[in-house]
Order: sequence, then C-alpha cells, then structure tokens
Amino acid sequence: MSARFAASVQKCVRRRPSKLLGGDTLKLEFSHQLCIGCGACEESCPESAIELSREINPHLLITGNFVEEAEDEIAKCRGCGAPLDGTVRMIQKLEQRIRKRGDERYAELVWYCPTCKEKKMFEELLG
Repeated sequence: MSARFAASVQKCVRRRPSKLLGGDTLKLEFSHQLCIGCGACEESCPESAIELSREINPHLLITGNFVEEAEDEIAKCRGCGAPLDGTVRMIQKLEQRIRKRGDERYAELVWYCPTCKEKKMFEELLG
C-alpha cells in the first residue's frame, strides 16, 4: 500500500473509531463501542461510502469487538505488478469515469504505475 493511498484512506479512519489493516488487501474495521454518532466519518469519506444509521447492537457494545466494514484488494500495475495508489474497486471506478468521457486510451492507463505508464505511452507514440 502506498503512502499516498494510505493517507487518503486514513482521512476516514481518523474520523471514526476504526482501524485499517494493510497487506495485499485493505480492510477497514469499525468499533460500535467507541462510536459516539457524531457523523464526522460520513462527512469526511471521499468516496461517500459511509452511511450513518442509529442502530444499536448490544453484543458489539458490550464486547467492544471491531467489525469488518470493508475489504478490497490493493490494485496492481498491469505492467510490472507493483501496488497502485488504490484498491481494485477504486481503480475500476476511476476507469469507468474516464470511459464515460470517451477517453478509451487513457482509461486503460489507470491500471499502470507511473513508470509503466510512461513506457506504454512512449511505445504508443513511436507506433
């Protein structure tokens, strides 16, 4: 997981009683016991992926266990296999947004690290 990607995800984690687990997959876990219902997590999520609800789970309040909220695989470069700055779902969303604009050539490039992207574009330029 890159430092830049971890920093963007940490924006959500800092605003809620959560912890972030890395590796080849990214897991976000949440603690009902530590939540005060302020809504800061919902407001700060750059993906609008958090929806606050006023439900109480007595078992989780008593035990204080963390519950897995989300899990996704870290995206890897299609050229060299290096980890990218996002999860597979995040890169897929970005690719879809670019495709909607009609930029087919650039949509594929989101799956490449900066080094491989540069090589790929240079190869295309030389034709």
